[in-house]
Amino acid sequence: MATVRGNGELRLISRSGIKCSIEITHPKSNQARSFQVELAVGATNTYLDVAYAYHDRIGEKVMKSIESDPTMVVGESIKFSEKGKADGTKEAVEMKVEIMKHQH
Repeated sequence: MATVRGNGELRLISRSGIKCSIEITHPKSNQARSFQVELAVGATNTYLDVAYAYHDRIGEKVMKSIESDPTMVVGESIKFSEKGKADGTKEAVEMKVEIMKHQH
């Protein structure tokens, strides 16, 4: 499972090796955020290879586009985007990956 936080939350659940995606569009602002991820579980369930693409756009204008393929520690978050705001605070977009056990 991959969770992206920052300006809301996006959560995707998938099997190891399967690519999945989500896109959310706000009708009033025409702002769309999309997130695509493919997770590959390591042998010890401690690390996940993560290939992701994150896009933020308003209409056809791309505001942010990030693609990467880090190896992540299960349960830990990484920041993949951060920007300063006018009031001096920072707004970050971060991702956390977790392994969900399938129960019968």
